[in-house]
Amino acid sequence: TTPSTVPSVRRGAAAARQALIALAAQRWKVDADKLTARAGQVEYISERLRLLYVAITRSRRYLSVSFSQQVSAGQRTRRVPEAMIFHRLRTLRDARQDST
Repeated sequence: TTPSTVPSVRRGAAAARQALIALAAQRWKVDADKLTARAGQVEYISERLRLLYVAITRSRRYLSVSFSQQVSAGQRTRRVPEAMIFHRLRTLRDARQDST
């Protein structure tokens, strides 16, 4: 790009980002306002994850975390994988325990 084309490229990138968010919102059946796009990926931070983050950042000494391994899906239940945040928290905890 040249300095004269930068504004056009930025407008095109912004339009592509909004289109990506709109498609993700439609597919995931959520409000587009709750989605963000960064590095070509769309992120959906649900209220539950936001509350987990608040709890982590406000905890002083201890934090107990749990999660459901299965969720209801109509009359059936389905197994859900562990969220990445729990995996990372466990890794951090284990590294701290190993260093002591």
